[in-house]
Parts: sequence; C-alpha cells; structure tokens
Amino acid sequence: MPVRTDLQAMPLVIFHMEGDLNAAQLKSYLGEVEQLLSSGQKIGSISRTERLGKVDAQSMKLVADWFKQNASLASERWIGSAIVITSATVRFLLSSLMLLVRMPMPYKAFDSYDAAARWLAGRFRNENLPLPESLKPYV
Repeated sequence: MPVRTDLQAMPLVIFHMEGDLNAAQLKSYLGEVEQLLSSGQKIGSISRTERLGKVDAQSMKLVADWFKQNASLASERWIGSAIVITSATVRFLLSSLMLLVRMPMPYKAFDSYDAAARWLAGRFRNENLPLPESLKPYV
C-alpha cells in the first residue's frame, strides 16, 4: 500500500508513504486523516517519505484543496506534522504544496526520523499532552 498509517502509539500517528501516489490513493489517505481528526483526540504525526516516488499535479491540488477545506479541524486537533524528507524530489513536492496552501498546523521538514521525533516530542510538551512512549527517548 502506498500510504500505510501506524496508529500503535496514538496520539502519535506515523504515515509511511512509498512509491508513486495517485489521486485515488491520496483521497483514501486524506479520508483516514479526516477520520482521525474528527475523533476528537489531538494528534501529532511523522510522515516518512524516504521511499516516496512521484505525486502528480492533480494529486497535489487534491491535497491542497483538502487542507483548505479542513483548515479549522486540522488547526484544532493536529498539534504538529513532522515530515522526513531525504529526496530532492519530495522536497520539491512539499515546496510546491506550500505555494498552493498555507498549512493550518505547525509543520517542519527533517532529513532524519530522529530529528523529526525530537521536534514532535517538543510539540507534545508545548501542548501539555502526554508524551507517547515511543517519543520519550527524544526528549
């Protein structure tokens, strides 16, 4: 599956994105995100894109439109989004997305999982939320 969601450490959500993603796959992912945010629980996420391939322009617009439509929900419940990027292509995709829409939650791109986890652990602490066990080594 191109996007796999790991919920084992809720409220920490880890998205594993692999291969080329099309609009249908991204719609499924965004539906899952919306369901998580609608649950009422605040979440923090790490998106692992180390194995992400291509994402077409139509799909990028779909993501931008979703963030515009769900900005209020995302800003209320998504405490932070750490994105692990090791590819110039994926860095370009993220930059392109930022030109289309302002992200409604704090986000930051990192070149390693450890750096992303440290930042997200800080976001949990800043929000006075219990720190997920898997983030405790990063405090």
